[in-house]
Amino acid sequence: MLFAIITKIQKKYSEKFTTKHSKKSNMKPKFDLDAIIILDAIDKHGSFAAAAEALYRVPSSITYAVQKLERCMGMSLFDRKKYRPTLTM
Repeated sequence: MLFAIITKIQKKYSEKFTTKHSKKSNMKPKFDLDAIIILDAIDKHGSFAAAAEALYRVPSSITYAVQKLERCMGMSLFDRKKYRPTLTM
């Protein structure tokens, strides 16, 4: 599941940042390995709070990191309508 997310992120950014005549082609994505680790922990542990505990962080930092990545991607990564967050991809 996480591999599908990483692949989708790579595809989105390769389209966004490698346009032929764009000045933005030298820009780097605004997410890092930490965001991928957080996504993996949420997927593995089933909640933002459990992921925060596993990563020795406060839950608000996990929420902030996910929101930042979602803004960067321009899409929602988790379906939050259910009791447990589920990946949308």
